[in-house]
Amino acid sequence: MSTSHTFRGSLLLALTVLFLSTVALMAAPTEWMVNGYVQGRFTQDMGQKGASAPFTTPTDSFDVKRAYLQWHVKLDEHVGAQIMACMNWTIPPYVVDKATVKAASNPDKPEILEAYAEYINNSYQARAGLSRIPFGYEVPLSSAQLITTERSQIMQTQLYPFAFDRGLFGYYKPSKGIFNVSLAITDGQTTDNPNATTQAKNGVGRVGILIPGGTIGVSGYVGHNPAETAGTNVKFNYIGADLQDKFGNFLLIGEYLQGSNGTTHPQGGYATLAYKLGAAQPYARYDLSTPDKNAVDCYFHRGTVGVNYFLNPTSKFQVEYQTITDDLNPSWRGQVVTQYQVCF
Repeated sequence: MSTSHTFRGSLLLALTVLFLSTVALMAAPTEWMVNGYVQGRFTQDMGQKGASAPFTTPTDSFDVKRAYLQWHVKLDEHVGAQIMACMNWTIPPYVVDKATVKAASNPDKPEILEAYAEYINNSYQARAGLSRIPFGYEVPLSSAQLITTERSQIMQTQLYPFAFDRGLFGYYKPSKGIFNVSLAITDGQTTDNPNATTQAKNGVGRVGILIPGGTIGVSGYVGHNPAETAGTNVKFNYIGADLQDKFGNFLLIGEYLQGSNGTTHPQGGYATLAYKLGAAQPYARYDLSTPDKNAVDCYFHRGTVGVNYFLNPTSKFQVEYQTITDDLNPSWRGQVVTQYQVCF
């Protein structure tokens, strides 16, 4: 499947959701809202970044990292729909043959990330369409809600390339109780992968247990991973555990992932500690990952310290320092990142 075909499929789905929502507008009272956010970033690399680096931003660069626009309509207390588009499409970081993808794509076009209809009834919620997969903590989370500038290395490289998928989604999230459940059956034909050809369905889900101040979750993901270069599909399975806990002004977040993807066995995790001090939020994170725990000399270590400064409830400025040890890219020693974020 070409990138243009993938885009047209997502666009068709978005237009279908938009059409059905518009038809319903004529028959029922509605509420609608348009919002989004923009992130601008300056990155300075320490050392030479090579092919194994997790992000595609070049050395010493300023770019608009993300510009997202979201449209949501609520037909009544139960029925609604949502479309979300990335207005500054970039080549996904896991793509190896970037020149070919760039030649076959239009980097200036928007990318449809979400387009779904939903039904909500108290603690139960159902979606049909294109949405985020319910795995762990970082993958379903909006980038605007991250404490750090980016997701952890293990999630960024292993799961986030397949974070948006088409399928059926179900959620049980009671306002009171000790657990919640999120499940999905998806096509395995994600927005980012132009070679998604599998007809098999993927299954993904998370069970969360409420604890004082937060939650503990266990996730699983099984199915077929569309191989990027070969055009064939390989079986994969992932299991993960996550923790979020708030005590006083401190926030602790941790996540662990392991699994198999064809013949490789990725493994990794991270721990983040943040402290809210007025308008400032200093934080520290350590993350560790490997694309194959059975291989040698392929580990990625990163220590991160930074601070978020909230100018107002919708805007923040961020400074972050990362020290990196990458066995596959030993000359890359780290990054200094400054970022602003404006939500609307």
